[in-house]
Amino acid sequence: NDSYSGSAGCPLATVNTAIGLAASGDTIMVDVGTYDARIDLNKSLRLMGANKASTFLKTTAAVGEVMQIGSATGMSFAGGALVQGFTFQGSSAMASPRRHINIRGRGADASNRIIIRDNVFDGSGFSLQYGEAIGTNTLANTGDYILIDGNQINSMKSYGMNMPALRNSQITGNTINNAG
Repeated sequence: NDSYSGSAGCPLATVNTAIGLAASGDTIMVDVGTYDARIDLNKSLRLMGANKASTFLKTTAAVGEVMQIGSATGMSFAGGALVQGFTFQGSSAMASPRRHINIRGRGADASNRIIIRDNVFDGSGFSLQYGEAIGTNTLANTGDYILIDGNQINSMKSYGMNMPALRNSQITGNTINNAG
């Protein structure tokens, strides 16, 4: 229920409500289940799924991504951000560019990165032509100080990762199967 406090005993129903109520630096623990909404991570938070095998983020709406990290104009995350422990699922109803995560922000420095770690990206629901697990764009103030580590990317219709503006960042220990 989104009118609850958000504590372990009185959890919120939606991830976006939890993000809206959280203060910068908080950790949001997302329980096992399927969450069907476009997620807007627009502040320095740790967003952690209970179990990547059973905590699903997806959208069936006609939007371009399951999760946007940052804002339409790009933004800096002074305290970094973490997304960990989810399975992202796509849908053919999604609009272009059909990304699981669209990064429109940057970490503040090497100690305050945007971290995408230990997730599964399943592209089997995307249409025949499009679909990316993780992407950035060429906006100013995006693509710096990002760590993408230990993710599994499966069955993308286009790219596993598409990051033309990545700088001062690391991509390590990811597995990409059947991409584009």
